[in-house]
Amino acid sequence: MPELNPVIVPNVEQIAREMTGTSQIGMIIKRVRLLNLLQLLKLGFNNLIYLNYLLQKDFAAGIKLLCELEILHQLNSGAKFEKKHFALHHQMVDMAVALKNRRLISYFLTLAKTYNFQPGLVTCNPLFLLKFLADVPIQTDNLVIYISAKLEPNLEKFLQESQIIWKKL
Repeated sequence: MPELNPVIVPNVEQIAREMTGTSQIGMIIKRVRLLNLLQLLKLGFNNLIYLNYLLQKDFAAGIKLLCELEILHQLNSGAKFEKKHFALHHQMVDMAVALKNRRLISYFLTLAKTYNFQPGLVTCNPLFLLKFLADVPIQTDNLVIYISAKLEPNLEKFLQESQIIWKKL
């Protein structure tokens, strides 16, 4: 398997820094202003079906919007991607698992299809994530699981023998 270097989205550290000086809306507006006209149209069109959720301050829809803004910014930055690969931040993944929020993972996988990138999920709780993913409709065969925790030997053996694409961080 070729070496994968995902861009982790959303950029939680940058968001935390920005939240000390502005509101959530101000932070989103700042990110939207970085987009070109074509990206603005795509963002608007892609989020029409999520508008009601966004207005209700739905967690999964809000994270989807932050991820999409970061992905559009990265794609517009002129960075050269050997292969477009974005991974959902471990705090979002592990929170989705803990809250049984399947929509958050599904929304991220929808972004992968929309923007044609290889999706990844970063986790500190691989066993819980694998159990959780059994109930999430995954319509991609190239999902990568990034594990940032020590694996138990039996879980590592299972992953090595499975068809799951995974990598230790």
